[in-house]
Amino acid sequence: MSLNVDDLNIRLNDSEISGSPSGPKPPVYSVRPNPSIPITIGILMLLGSLVVSIIGGTYIIGHYTNPSDAEIEQSLKLSGTDMTVEEYKQAQAELVDSGLLIVSGATNLIAAFTMMFGSIMLILKKERGPKIALIGALVWFISQLITEIWSSILGGGVAVDKVELIATAFCLICNLTCMGLPFFVTMNPAAVAALQSSKTEEPNS
Repeated sequence: MSLNVDDLNIRLNDSEISGSPSGPKPPVYSVRPNPSIPITIGILMLLGSLVVSIIGGTYIIGHYTNPSDAEIEQSLKLSGTDMTVEEYKQAQAELVDSGLLIVSGATNLIAAFTMMFGSIMLILKKERGPKIALIGALVWFISQLITEIWSSILGGGVAVDKVELIATAFCLICNLTCMGLPFFVTMNPAAVAALQSSKTEEPNS
């Protein structure tokens, strides 16, 4: 007795013959680029770099400036520092002779220009922008460490008062923020997609 395939009512569709599933394919999700993220972060980093450049310039100006006794006395009164004019001048002379102000100013300016370059690249949605901005923020952090350690070795710097502590805390908060912002860009899929899409559009432009 012979069996006919048609009698058994066996029908194979093309997908069963080929071995591929006949059901719908799973959806593929793509991240939509959000160019506003790197642009916003770039603007914030640019503002931070301007602050760092002002700090660096202040250090360098302080190295070459000799304020009068009246200006020193007024500055001490405004800051509430318990220090005489002669003590201030002696502390300032130690900072100048040690070269701390020049080193701190130069490293701050290097950090500022690096951050500025990275922030401009972020605004232009360049892929290397976050890395360069982060390098600048790290240089600024190292510069702050050098300044604090060096000044403490010399005797605490020009003046240890509330104004100086507030300024140090403000710089530290700004520095940590400047280090965190590039990380936010690299960890945000929409921001990364915006940087990558800008890179793919370059050959066509």
